[in-house]
Amino acid sequence: IDLTNAFPPDVRCVHLVAPSSLPPKEAVVEATNALARAGYRVKVSPGVWTYAKDGAQRARYLEAAWKDPETDLILCARGGRGGYDTVTNLDFSVLRSRDVPFVGFSNISCLMNAFVARGVGRPISGPMCTSLVRYPTTRDAIERLSATVAGGPLAPTKLKVLRAGGKSVTGRP
Repeated sequence: IDLTNAFPPDVRCVHLVAPSSLPPKEAVVEATNALARAGYRVKVSPGVWTYAKDGAQRARYLEAAWKDPETDLILCARGGRGGYDTVTNLDFSVLRSRDVPFVGFSNISCLMNAFVARGVGRPISGPMCTSLVRYPTTRDAIERLSATVAGGPLAPTKLKVLRAGGKSVTGRP
């Protein structure tokens, strides 16, 4: 996969974290290689390689990535389960120290909701490192991710109207 310009030009260092579940190691290797080929420096939190024993440890790993002055963007490795234990153990004063884009979805949503509620960082619902390499990621999706991280407007998406019972859609919903 070509992740060139996946993020705006001010993002030079992407830090991978696993605040929910442990990702497949081969997917992390694929993602870090794809990001490196695209010109990004990649840091990988220890919790990405070996699952942290509890939510408190996952929270410390996330806080360390957040505090790292080289980190321009935090990319979640995967969703899964465990995010709730992480969010209840976060020190939000640490997270208020920097305005960092935080990209993820799935079980990561509980973290994003907490960030929004507390005015922390820039939570962005988007593909995680495992989904970037495991699912078909179109150039359009990469461009939209970059625009979202940059805070820019997105071009309208053309939608095709599907009509039940017509030629375009059949079967049960």
